[in-house]
Amino acid sequence: MATLKEQLEASRAKRKAAEDSVTESESQEQRDIREIAENDERVAEIAKDRRDTDLAKRLLAAKEAHPEWTLRSLTIKERSDTFIVRANPDAHRNWQAAAIAKASKGGGGTKANDVTDATDRARAYALASVVDFNGKAVDSVDIRELDKFLQLHQGLVTPITDAAIELNGAVTEERKR
Repeated sequence: MATLKEQLEASRAKRKAAEDSVTESESQEQRDIREIAENDERVAEIAKDRRDTDLAKRLLAAKEAHPEWTLRSLTIKERSDTFIVRANPDAHRNWQAAAIAKASKGGGGTKANDVTDATDRARAYALASVVDFNGKAVDSVDIRELDKFLQLHQGLVTPITDAAIELNGAVTEERKR
């Protein structure tokens, strides 16, 4: 078995051989690829900063327009979509009551129907909680657009309902005081 010093020397020799085998054009190509990746990363950072600044302004405006609402902004990592979510105790109560009623019945339907029901309930709760979607106020007209969007992107429903649940929990805590 080789000593640690011998292993280190062998490792250094392998590294030198690998480095020596890289041509100048390969080295330049690697630098160019790294620079492209860095540029793309910076462009994405700038776009994210713009998105976040715009969302922060919209949240401030919504809070000013509706001081009685408990609001928070929501962005989903790796997506350009933004939401302003509102605590909606009535929607929360309806969503919770439907889930409890379904659980107390012990199901009875097929698993596919149970999943569809739960998905529809969660989406309805999300729809009732979103007041701004990508800079558009969600009203009775725009809600159809948001509903179609959430049907296509079902993975976004959970973060929206999580935000709404969190906000409604905060509302509940405030009421206890």
